[in-house]
Amino acid sequence: MSRKEIPTDPEHLAWLKETLGKSDERFSKSERTELSEIILNAYETLEGVELWIMNAILFEKLSLRDIEYILGIPKTTVARKRDQILGRLAKQLEEHDLIKEYLNENTKN
Repeated sequence: MSRKEIPTDPEHLAWLKETLGKSDERFSKSERTELSEIILNAYETLEGVELWIMNAILFEKLSLRDIEYILGIPKTTVARKRDQILGRLAKQLEEHDLIKEYLNENTKN
């Protein structure tokens, strides 16, 4: 599989937009819309190889070893980049009250 085979364009996020728009009784339609925008805005801050790595891991279900082979960088570097990206996305998302509310509801127990 080559790097070109994994989409990195914003249109590839259509499935995410559709998933985020689905009904959820805990949130009003406007809150779901706001959640969608927050998540998409955070994801769209990714650039170049970051976006490629996240698409490869999350959507194409490639392993770190597959990504290592395709990009020609060590697996540990890929893992570090993944962790840095996820940390940055989490930090961006946690700034929003609606995300905090959603996380609190889903982490109770």
